Amino acid sequence: MRKYLPFVSISILILTFVILEFYLVGNTNVPSMSGDYVLISGVVLSILSAILSKKGPFKRALLITYGCLIGGYLIIVIAFMVGLSDF
Repeated sequence: MRKYLPFVSISILILTFVILEFYLVGNTNVPSMSGDYVLISGVVLSILSAILSKKGPFKRALLITYGCLIGGYLIIVIAFMVGLSDF
């Protein structure tokens, strides 16, 4: 069962973005924070299933990819904070 968790991780991440695209985008009756909750829960479930998967190249590739995505997000946030501050 643990050998299929990398594929579950990828499918959870893809399903999260599909839910965001079809359900939340353009729908004005949805509260603003629900998109954040869907995205955070999908990413956390995806990372947990990658961590719990069996050792191998898929686990390593997924964790490197998720690390790069999180690191890139943090770099963009810091760049916006520095760009908006008054020097």
